[in-house]
Amino acid sequence: MRESFGSDGQPGSYTDIDYTDCLFLVGHNVAATQTVLWSRILDRLDGPNPPKLVVVDPRMSDTARRATVHLAPRIGTNLAVLNGIQHLLFKNGWINQDFVSKHVIGLEQLEQTVLDYTPEKVEEISGIPAKDLKEAAKLIGNSNSLLSTALQGVYQSNQATASACQINNINLLRGLIGRPGSGVLQMNGQPTAQNNREAGCDGEFPGFRNHMNPVHMQELADLWNIDSIKVPHWNEPTHVQNLLSYIEDGSIRMMWISGTNPLVSLPNLPRIRKLLTDPGLFVVCQDIFMTETAAIADVVLPAAQWGEKTGCFTNVDRTVHLSHKAVEPPGEAKSDLDIFLDYGRRMNFKDKDGNLLLPYKSSEEVFCAWKKLSHGRPCDYTGLSYEKLTGGSGIQWPCNEANPQGVERLFSDAKFFTDIDVCESFGHDLETGAPYSKAEYAALNPAGRAILKACHYSPSMEEPNEEYPFQRWDPISKQPMFKAGAVRIEKIDASEKPQIPELQSAAEESCSSKGVDVTAVDDSLKRKRHLESWLGETYESVKQLSDIYTNLLPDLIHDLEIEGGVRVLRRITEDVRKRLSEQVDKFGEDVCGGSRKATTLREAIFPPIDTQRSPYEVMETLQGLHIYLSHIEGGLNALIPVSQACWDLDFFEAVQFGQTSMHRMQAWVNQQIMVRAPQSLLVPALVRD
Repeated sequence: MRESFGSDGQPGSYTDIDYTDCLFLVGHNVAATQTVLWSRILDRLDGPNPPKLVVVDPRMSDTARRATVHLAPRIGTNLAVLNGIQHLLFKNGWINQDFVSKHVIGLEQLEQTVLDYTPEKVEEISGIPAKDLKEAAKLIGNSNSLLSTALQGVYQSNQATASACQINNINLLRGLIGRPGSGVLQMNGQPTAQNNREAGCDGEFPGFRNHMNPVHMQELADLWNIDSIKVPHWNEPTHVQNLLSYIEDGSIRMMWISGTNPLVSLPNLPRIRKLLTDPGLFVVCQDIFMTETAAIADVVLPAAQWGEKTGCFTNVDRTVHLSHKAVEPPGEAKSDLDIFLDYGRRMNFKDKDGNLLLPYKSSEEVFCAWKKLSHGRPCDYTGLSYEKLTGGSGIQWPCNEANPQGVERLFSDAKFFTDIDVCESFGHDLETGAPYSKAEYAALNPAGRAILKACHYSPSMEEPNEEYPFQRWDPISKQPMFKAGAVRIEKIDASEKPQIPELQSAAEESCSSKGVDVTAVDDSLKRKRHLESWLGETYESVKQLSDIYTNLLPDLIHDLEIEGGVRVLRRITEDVRKRLSEQVDKFGEDVCGGSRKATTLREAIFPPIDTQRSPYEVMETLQGLHIYLSHIEGGLNALIPVSQACWDLDFFEAVQFGQTSMHRMQAWVNQQIMVRAPQSLLVPALVRD
């Protein structure tokens, strides 16, 4: 959603099922996963004027059995299939040119990307017969309305994010969004996942705010009355595979698991069991059942389930519901909210004025605070209240003064959340997963238009085969593939008893031997912090840079323009050195190691002093300077999130000043290289003996 529309939030509505001419279900077996919704679809399929149904699923599921066209791709080839459909939309002129010319960007790149995905090529990749792909594209390309959905068959497969974006693309190319019967529902894997995303419970930020937008982060800081540097926005969210690696490395010593069961749900379960039962990890499990994970936890916090607490939840189509407590929770069980509030009080979290950071006494008080957080954002709740939500069947956000009864579907005006000051994300490179910068996003100039994101198909890291038919982890979308490792399923004769070790029992036995005080063992003497090493190398490199400008470059380059520029660069470098020296005094540094590495790089990059330098050799020297500046910039890049994680504003500002200064110097060096390049590289020069 963020990649295509600028922000999370489902464009469509469940009511679109009642109007649509064509349903496009990708990796979404509605008959098994959403039985109530399937009943609604069956009413349409078995009623007058039934919609066409296109299903993409490698299995002949109950949903696929009702399909007009069933596309059964090889596992992991969704992207090739979706690119193939778009190829046919372009080829056959099934594009709403008026809509795309006004309301989307990225059309030319998308058309160029899907050009080679002919039905024959897609058949070769996916196994889908070319005639079936053509028939599916024809149905989609000629329908007056189109409702597209996706679920785990997309999200937990190869190139998940890229594939989900292509589903959005198809509706955008057809101009079928924001209209009755037309839209996209990127379904959630869990019933309350949508409001978790709104509130920022999955590593995002409340109200779909952009962690790379300082204004958004300052809004949160002001609402919470804390310093903005204490809002943890220094990087992309840490996904679960990184968390597990940090546990493995020993840099995470405590894990609080709430409402999920990783000893069953995560891939590579032997590794998960080993990590979560490690004596050095303190595990807290908050759940309504004594799950496999709770059984190995050091502390179990019994939680209340839905009928035992009051609170709101949001459906996939943005419908907000209020669930009132029906019965008291049993025993010591408490609602998740009460557990977190109790923890906040015990930790004595305070705001800037010394008041409790979490002063709330009830779910309704928290809801009122949430309304303030959502104000002016795509998921605006300011028009909602417990009184308004009591009774009825929920209200779809945004619900505010302009839309007091909510909004049935988004983008009816074809205005998307892509304005640079509004968007939740600046997007990512769909092939590498790298986030785009604000400058890169600004260059796109989406300005309220949707973004067509293109991506080529790449085979998954582990191709399935008959022996190992399932896949594991997609490193770009950070999703497990079918929540399984590379496994083999075998039938066992009924008379045989499988000789399989009881791994859960072994995990519990391992955990029971941890002992009460084992996690309190002080191993600090065995640990070493590496900040001093990194800071030392960066600082010593800056000191060397000052010396390079003072003593080396004047002897290597005899050019008045460059000499004048070098004097300015030397002054800038000295300012950076002074700012960083204060942080070195505060945190310390590895002087010897840092100086040694800086000197080694300098000697490798720059030649010995030579009073006779040709234009080509001047170019080489400038290139060496660019490399050296890039080395320092890399060091400073790492220190930006470190300084934020330290909640040290002086440290952050010093590093930020260094970053800006490196960019200025690199810009000057780049300009000098570009000015000299044609003459130095194209015109033959005398070769010295």
